Amino acid sequence: MNTLDFFVANAYGHLQDSSQKGRYVHTLLPSTNSPTVVHLETDQLSYVVDGTGTVWLNGEAHSLKSGQAVCVPAKTTHRFQATTPLTLFHIHIPDGNREKDRAVLEGLDYERD
Repeated sequence: MNTLDFFVANAYGHLQDSSQKGRYVHTLLPSTNSPTVVHLETDQLSYVVDGTGTVWLNGEAHSLKSGQAVCVPAKTTHRFQATTPLTLFHIHIPDGNREKDRAVLEGLDYERD
């Protein structure tokens, strides 16, 4: 297991009983895909825990599958689209002001557990 896989597996395990789990881990279904969003100051690392899909970065499509990581720099528009149930683990830096930093540009936001 590489370092990133090890970190994600451990952090994912810690978050299972956390009240903030939905802030970092969520599963998209083809019927509940994410909106197009942008973070003005927050960099995001997203890791595909399970499933397949597409991430759109500044309008460009990139295929996703289990075990892949995607870097989303601040000011990058992005949207995740599931082709199968797609479980994503997100790390945001800085994390403290993320709610005020995130803007939905298109589509409806989804509920986070």
